[in-house]
Amino acid sequence: MTRDIQAVPYGYEPPIAKRKGTLVFYDSFEHTSEDELEVALQTTMRYSFTKLVLN
Repeated sequence: MTRDIQAVPYGYEPPIAKRKGTLVFYDSFEHTSEDELEVALQTTMRYSFTKLVLN
């Protein structure tokens, strides 16, 4: 197995990831209101999730 060698400048620190994974909203959506979906969207944005999946 070969190794990948990478050169970086002295003192380099990788950037901190600012976005998280995915927020999954499980529901049948028969009785889900627009307000509830808006709250899910706001939660996604507030906690810096990358995606909101409506399932």
